[in-house]
Amino acid sequence: MRFKAKRALVGVVVATVAIFPLAHAQGVSPRSNEFSPRVVHGVDSKAGEFPFLAALLETKELQQKGAFQAQFCGATLTSPTTLVSAAHCVVNQKTGEKTTAADITAGFSRSLDSPNIRLVQVIDVNVHPGYDIETSQNDISVLTLATPVTDIPILDPLIPELAAEYTAAGGSAQVAGWGNTVASGNKYPTVFQVGDLVVFPDASCGGGKRNVVNGITFNGFSSREVDDSVMMCAAGVNSSKEIVDACQGDSGGPLVATGSAGPRLVGVVS
Repeated sequence: MRFKAKRALVGVVVATVAIFPLAHAQGVSPRSNEFSPRVVHGVDSKAGEFPFLAALLETKELQQKGAFQAQFCGATLTSPTTLVSAAHCVVNQKTGEKTTAADITAGFSRSLDSPNIRLVQVIDVNVHPGYDIETSQNDISVLTLATPVTDIPILDPLIPELAAEYTAAGGSAQVAGWGNTVASGNKYPTVFQVGDLVVFPDASCGGGKRNVVNGITFNGFSSREVDDSVMMCAAGVNSSKEIVDACQGDSGGPLVATGSAGPRLVGVVS
């Protein structure tokens, strides 16, 4: 993720199943891999909302300091044993080394301070073979859980046949995570935040043209910044005319859209 001196845009990196990360949202790496984003100007999640959202926790940090301090990225439960996240969450951005599965624990809970947080060990980490650290293309990873999670609803990934409907320009989407809630400074929530976004047209996501959301003009991404064949862009503006975007700590979390087939995972914060 990059943060530049223009309106922040959320870019979503799309794989063949239509999973993508947010580009142009402020992003920093997690503690071990140097990546860690969060929702700016979002709202507190409601009880039972986004049950499939998982927090990726550093195992050693979890044991020593608890889930709140250990959280570095988000992920989405797409099957009882599968989490989908961002590749940059599990790949060292300097060395290219992949994080060992034993170093990651998945946590399921609305609040990272909850004494009842559900913890499940990760036993395998796979990174998209086409992932490019320099361009963020194919910023997707799949994590396998040691124990099936059968009592938490999963979120199905988007399929190509539904892509046109779910990723249409002007459509609504939501992003969620425990990332930083301020663009300047550090303010991390214990309860994950939810942000309402609007999908950008290709002309503003790879075409470089400006886009207006709720009266606020966003600078578009050029083709040098975004590859619209594997990325999509989105951003939001709340009723107070504040920019809604992903930030440090939200990486790997879901971009969710709802259509004729119900809610689907359409992107991954990048």
